[in-house]
Amino acid sequence: MLRSFFTAITGIKSSRGWLDITADNIANANTIGFKKSKPIFQDIVLQNIMQYQPTTGTVSNITFGGGVTLGHTLRDFSLGSFKTTGVNTDIAIEGDGFLILEDNNGVKYYSRDGQLTFAGGEKHGKEVMYLVHSSGLKVLGLSYTTNKLEPVTVDSILEPKATEKIYTQDGSNLDPRGTTPTVDFDPNNAQSFNIVYTVKIYTTDGQTKDVSIYMKKLNPKLYDNNGNHYYTFVAKDDIGNNHFVYFNPNDNSYYKTKVATSTTLTSLPDNAVLIARDVVYGSDKYEVYWYLDKNNKPHIVAKNQNTGDIYEVTLDTNNKLTNYKTIQAATVEDYWETFVLLKVNDHEVYNVLNTTNKVIKNPLTNDVDKENDEVYAILHFKDGKIQPDYSRIGIDLTQLPQTLRDKLLLKEVDLNGLTQYPVEFSLGYNQDGYGAGRFTGLSIGEDGTITALYSNGVSKTIYRLQLAYFRDKQALMPKGSNIFTTLSTVQPLIEYAGASAKIRAGALELSNVDITEEMINMITAEKAYQANAKVIQTGQTIMDTTINLKR
Repeated sequence: MLRSFFTAITGIKSSRGWLDITADNIANANTIGFKKSKPIFQDIVLQNIMQYQPTTGTVSNITFGGGVTLGHTLRDFSLGSFKTTGVNTDIAIEGDGFLILEDNNGVKYYSRDGQLTFAGGEKHGKEVMYLVHSSGLKVLGLSYTTNKLEPVTVDSILEPKATEKIYTQDGSNLDPRGTTPTVDFDPNNAQSFNIVYTVKIYTTDGQTKDVSIYMKKLNPKLYDNNGNHYYTFVAKDDIGNNHFVYFNPNDNSYYKTKVATSTTLTSLPDNAVLIARDVVYGSDKYEVYWYLDKNNKPHIVAKNQNTGDIYEVTLDTNNKLTNYKTIQAATVEDYWETFVLLKVNDHEVYNVLNTTNKVIKNPLTNDVDKENDEVYAILHFKDGKIQPDYSRIGIDLTQLPQTLRDKLLLKEVDLNGLTQYPVEFSLGYNQDGYGAGRFTGLSIGEDGTITALYSNGVSKTIYRLQLAYFRDKQALMPKGSNIFTTLSTVQPLIEYAGASAKIRAGALELSNVDITEEMINMITAEKAYQANAKVIQTGQTIMDTTINLKR
């Protein structure tokens, strides 16, 4: 009789425990990232008597149960539904995995709660902000700077970065159809270049300076034994014939070319550049080319379009052209001059090309070339695309005042991507520097990449979130504040976010508690409690009846 009392008590205790678990689930129905629990009941056996029946040859059991015990609880880690919040620092994990958190002592914790915010702090003497969990623990991510898993840290103020490189914007094009300037380069004379683009660069203290990049279409320039240089042109005489001519800028005179009476080449060299087509000498038409021989000596040759013979073209210095009514620049699609000028102020403008860079070499002379004492770079195009050897221009800052030179880190102008097709001019350049800026916001990608945004327009990718995965999630122990911990012997698998689970920014994972299910559990626990109490009440009644037999 007394045994039933104690058995019923175990039922009451277990039902009360179930009610406690259900109450906890219901209470956390609105807790972000909460994972519900359920009880695991186990029976109790007090006595098991085995009896052998010799008449039948069978064994019978008489078992006395001791009731029930709440063995342990099982946490349900199924995914909860998502709620959009619109807050950039709110994140939900779509799939398995836990955020990795850390306290000030380096102890790691784990959470599905993606309510993140910022907390001010200091690192290496700089004002920073830490990305923290709602519990106050710091969120860990893989740093793009150190390549280590560490607390996500954002600079409150982004220090200025001096420009080191200027590079061409996509879509930049030089139009070879433009006229070729016939005067030496002068930045104050728009007729001496075809196009200019000015880009602002930054010094180490965040100040800006203007760098202007000028492009001038180049006609082949030749030098005679006296050092005079000549530009090449096509001229039309009074009766309509085209002639190939040289222009000498020293005396502003034009000289007619003459064709040799015997062939000098059986084929055109690989480096021959077409500079004029359909030039008429008498009744024959010629294509005119120029090239450099192995001794770097320039040559002008004409190919007879009727016979295919190639003739050396020489200068007729006895025949100055004075009565030609049309002077037209030869069509040269392969070479341009580039000038790079740094403007400090209205009175100080410096040419900053590096004269030791091979792109500066004039393909006609192999020497540094100048116009009005301004050094220029020769750019070479083939089939509309810039050649690799000519795609980078070195910068020389040694001529600048020392106070300015110490603040400038500019090293080169990268022209990769610049094209030369017969469409309108379109020139643009970017640079890799920026001024100081204040932190304005954060964006988090699906793959966990964290990008800091600053008031100077700079966006800087700084970290990538990593997630922790557990083979047995039941090894996780809740610590309150929506976080879990584990024994030191339990080591999670660490993986990039975006690999097995995606990050949803601006959203949160809600609790996976089903209120309807919990209400049913609560009713069931209540009825079980009442039934066990009724067992005790019934046992008491039977005990009273037994005692009353004596009366």
